[in-house]
Amino acid sequence: MGKSDKTPSLTGGERRGTVRLVHRGTVKVWHSSFPEKLLNIRDFSDTGAFLLCDWSDMPPLGSIIEMQLQGLAEAAPRIKAKLVRYAGKGIGVAFCEE
Repeated sequence: MGKSDKTPSLTGGERRGTVRLVHRGTVKVWHSSFPEKLLNIRDFSDTGAFLLCDWSDMPPLGSIIEMQLQGLAEAAPRIKAKLVRYAGKGIGVAFCEE
């Protein structure tokens, strides 16, 4: 998939099997196509998160990014997440099982 595949998801309805929690935190995000970025979290669940950003400069759907929660007393672990959705003001990611 290339950059032209970046069409926001306009489908309605809730397809998650887990509860979403609103959270106004920040994550540091890494991908080989850009230097690290700081993004705000809109919400998250056990299986993924929605990150607020301009998705036009993000890698294609299906790409794996690394992310790390910021603002904790100790450094959080870096986790991998798959880019699964571009929508409105951000991106949806699914946490990768390791």
